[in-house]
Amino acid sequence: MPPSNPIETGAVRAHPRAALPIPTSAGVNLAVALLAALLVVALTGVGLSFHYAPTATDAWASTARLETDVLAGALLRSAHHAGATVVIVLCAVLVVHGVATAIWRNGRVGWLALVGLLAVLPLAPMTGNLLPWDETGYWQTQIEATIVGGAPVVGDTMRRTLIGGDQLSSVTLTRYYAIHTLVLPVIIGLCAWMIARSRRVVAAWVTRRSTLLLASVVVVFIFAVSYVFRAPLGAPADPSLPLDVRPEWYFLPLFALRKLLEGPFEVVATLVAPGFVLTGLGALPWLDAEGRHGKRLVALLSLGGIAIGALTGVSVYRDHESRDHVAAMTDAEAKGRLALEYAAATPADLSGVPPLYRGMTAFVREGCTTCHASAAGDAKEASAPDLRAFQSRAWLRGFLEDPSAPKYFGLTPLAFSESDGTGMPGFAQLGGSLDDVVEYVLSLGDKPHDTAGAARGATMFAEHCAGCHEVTQSASVGPALEGYGSVEWTASVIIDPNHELAYGELGAAMPDHPHIGRETAMLMASWLLHEGSRVGDDPVERAGGLHEESD
Repeated sequence: MPPSNPIETGAVRAHPRAALPIPTSAGVNLAVALLAALLVVALTGVGLSFHYAPTATDAWASTARLETDVLAGALLRSAHHAGATVVIVLCAVLVVHGVATAIWRNGRVGWLALVGLLAVLPLAPMTGNLLPWDETGYWQTQIEATIVGGAPVVGDTMRRTLIGGDQLSSVTLTRYYAIHTLVLPVIIGLCAWMIARSRRVVAAWVTRRSTLLLASVVVVFIFAVSYVFRAPLGAPADPSLPLDVRPEWYFLPLFALRKLLEGPFEVVATLVAPGFVLTGLGALPWLDAEGRHGKRLVALLSLGGIAIGALTGVSVYRDHESRDHVAAMTDAEAKGRLALEYAAATPADLSGVPPLYRGMTAFVREGCTTCHASAAGDAKEASAPDLRAFQSRAWLRGFLEDPSAPKYFGLTPLAFSESDGTGMPGFAQLGGSLDDVVEYVLSLGDKPHDTAGAARGATMFAEHCAGCHEVTQSASVGPALEGYGSVEWTASVIIDPNHELAYGELGAAMPDHPHIGRETAMLMASWLLHEGSRVGDDPVERAGGLHEESD
């Protein structure tokens, strides 16, 4: 009895470029699942494009708005991210199935399209990772550009052409966006069309309920995974703060091989090995036209799979055992969470970065985390006040009770000394009246306060504090308290803590910061006060611990 399906007939064999043969139901199901996943990625990509702005100043902010403000925006982005992974996995499985069944015997063009799809698909996430302009994508792209630049002869020209100059910039972002949304979809769509040309695949899609059910399961699976595991969004890219990133999971074997072959042989891992594998797969219709070496090829693929698994395991193990890498990734995740929180609290400014996040990064960059504990984490070498709840009612009351406690001035020259009377004594003996003093102090910085309590506190202040503190811009024994605790007052102390209106000579333990400028100091002050106003939260737990990048 002759074959009922035209794909299995000699007529198709006589025209090997007519269609992609998939002679088994498993192959049909895999192809349909792959096309369904590709459709999810394409449609979610279109949805993302409605909300994305491809410039260095707007990319992160537009992505953050999608995550926080757009209905189901985070799910849409996660589905695009998860769908890309599913597509790559299904394509790889389909290639392995094709090798095992020698499907190129009934058509070469379809097989070449499948191998081409396997080669091109990883480029989509590679170009897409940069688009949010977060620090992970930025430094991944920086490494990838370096790898491209290491190619023999034309490497540097290719790198400069790809990123649009010597450094990553808005030009790079525009080029990657064009590649990601125009060039790659055309190539991937062409390959997918060649796969779908198989009349058996089309018939299966239209007529088989089981195959349609499989496609539905793939779509539901992608969205279910997306709901549970959201696509990551790191903190805004900062070229001044390098990050020890890793490539996507499917490049980890090459990453591990590259580490083993560092130096002149690095090109073996970055170009030779993947090129050899893809060329070998593409040449199979000629190397084994009759499909007689299926078992040997499957054995070879099995060995390759073992090698890939071993290299991946080595890479994951090394990262797991590296305390520096684990700490860097933990900090990066924490910064990403905080950046999203800050984006929701204060919209990004012209720099494309939330002002609160800019204040935090300036605090870290200036080395303030060396001495001060803050929402950016514990101090590396605690020797200054703990600023985690700075200027909150709880912080102020604790300070007034015992200014020389370790979390306040106890580790500084400002601690109270009974021998010479320097420093500020505690006022715990005032008991409940301290709450009124706190309200008065809050009123000096024009913060929300209890008016009646502040009035009573003013009387207590005049009795116990006015001997050392002025509430005008006049020098006295202690800091002048006009505007105390406001953004302006805090910024002035950051710039010049040794000023006569601040802490004078006793504040010399803290260096001046005139070089950062008033604007940056205001950003740092705004961030400190914002975190202080959130004293109900646990800023250290929320931040996860952020520290100045090590040299």
